[in-house]
Amino acid sequence: MNLFVCYTHLQLVIASRIIAHRNLLPEDVELFYISKIDNDVTKNTLQDMREICGEVTFIHMKLKYPLYFPAIFRHFFKRRYDSVFVASVDNILIHFILSRINFNHLYTFDDGSANIIPGSIYYQDPDMRFFTKIYRCVLIIHYDLLNIKQRSKCHYTIYPKHENIISNTVPINLSSTSISDEGNIESNENKKDSCNVMIGAVYASLFGSEKNIKLNLNRCWSILRSEDRDTFYLPHPRERTDYTPEYIKKINAKYIAEQEILMLLKDYDYVYLYGFLSSCQINLAYHPNVVNRVFYSTALSPAFNNAIKSQSYNSFEIIDINDAEK
Repeated sequence: MNLFVCYTHLQLVIASRIIAHRNLLPEDVELFYISKIDNDVTKNTLQDMREICGEVTFIHMKLKYPLYFPAIFRHFFKRRYDSVFVASVDNILIHFILSRINFNHLYTFDDGSANIIPGSIYYQDPDMRFFTKIYRCVLIIHYDLLNIKQRSKCHYTIYPKHENIISNTVPINLSSTSISDEGNIESNENKKDSCNVMIGAVYASLFGSEKNIKLNLNRCWSILRSEDRDTFYLPHPRERTDYTPEYIKKINAKYIAEQEILMLLKDYDYVYLYGFLSSCQINLAYHPNVVNRVFYSTALSPAFNNAIKSQSYNSFEIIDINDAEK
């Protein structure tokens, strides 16, 4: 039996590509999905996964942390697997699950842009302060970020041209999935030339205070509003605050962000994709009908600023919003 543990919608899609790459039969695959988000994207993506996974378990984290640990413990009590595939290598829930089960082989796969941004959480030493050590000892957790990377036999990546958390990588073609099947893009005689899409983020992690969030987003909205295109906003699923201005159309997503963007190509020849170097932007970097524009601000974390300035993303147009109209 092969176990896939996923934490985000993108991870579910990547897991589906690994299953196809390894030619795994449904009866040989178990999916364990744990998330705070239960929306249309979750339902649609899990429905697709049920077709290729013999067992699918979804834990909706409605309870306060760590009250869902007992449910995880009961699920994995005395379970054994041949191979286990995980993505969020810094996550204590992943560490807890790995410490509860027996397995022969461990593999890792991409979580998103954090995998290829030097200085992100995946490239830092684990937090091992005294309280953290006691907490992990009480929960009998044996795994952490470092020994997962050390034990991983290989890392499946959708970013084959970039360095990753371990050197032994196996490329996975995200565009092989139905989410970007260009043959499904219907012809439309009334197609418009182009539109703008702003990809949302969890803004507190980028800017900290609410004041900084609103200041920097207002600069972004000002730039988008100045362009003569239809403009859409696609919020991040983990962003609790609705920052959508009334003059911008909000996309109520039913699929992962990449698929929502590609669906717009039924109505527009080109999509101008704006954001703060989101995973979606990187995943669609080589699509011929997607133009990537990355917002830069001195208020962003050093890791993101360094990544934005990196030559690895020189195909992206960088827009400095520090001098934009407030």
